[in-house]
Amino acid sequence: MLGVQAVLLCPIVLVAGVQIESPGRGPEAQVLSLSMQLISAHRVVAVVAALLFLSWMYRARARQRWFLERAGAPQSPRSNVSPWRSVEVWFVPVANLFLPYQEVKDMFRLEPTGPGDRDLDLPVWWGCLVAAGVLTVVVHVGARMSAASFIVWRYVLLMWLNVLRYGLLLISAVLAIRWIGEFERRAARHSTAGGERLQ
Repeated sequence: MLGVQAVLLCPIVLVAGVQIESPGRGPEAQVLSLSMQLISAHRVVAVVAALLFLSWMYRARARQRWFLERAGAPQSPRSNVSPWRSVEVWFVPVANLFLPYQEVKDMFRLEPTGPGDRDLDLPVWWGCLVAAGVLTVVVHVGARMSAASFIVWRYVLLMWLNVLRYGLLLISAVLAIRWIGEFERRAARHSTAGGERLQ
C-alpha cells in the first residue's frame, strides 16, 4: 500500500511543492526525494523562461519605439510604446489577468500585416495561460489541505488537475513560441520596408 501511496503522491509533490516529512528509508522516501529535486529543477526552469520572455518583450517594445521615432510617427502611437510597461504589466495584481494580453495585442497592432501572415491564436494562448494559473492555485490549496491526511481520491483528482495544468502550460508555451516567431518575422519585414523608405 505504501508503494501505491508513493506513486500517487509523486505528481502531487512534484507539481504542488508540498513539503512532506520523509517516511524514512525505502522506495517512498526515494520517490519523495526525487520529487523534491524535480520541483527545484522545475522552479529554476520556470524562472529562467520567465526572465528570457520578459527580456524579449522589453527588447521588442524598445525596437518598436525606436522604429516609430525614426519613422517620424505622430506622438500618440509612440507614447503608447513603453518597453518598461511591457514588463511591469505582468507584476500588477489582478490587472495582470488582462494587461499583458492587451500589451501583446498592441505589439501586433503596430506591425503591419501582409500576405503570408499566420493566425496568432492570441486568445487561445492567453486563455491557456490564465487557466493554468488558476489551476496552480487550486492544486496548491488542495495539496496543502490534503497533506495532513492521505485520501486516495483527493490525490488522484489533484494529479489529474496537474496533468491538465501542465497540458495548458505546454499549449500556451507552444503558442507563445509561434507568435514570437511571427512577430519577429513581421518586425523584420516592417523594418526592411521602413529602412528602404527612410533612405
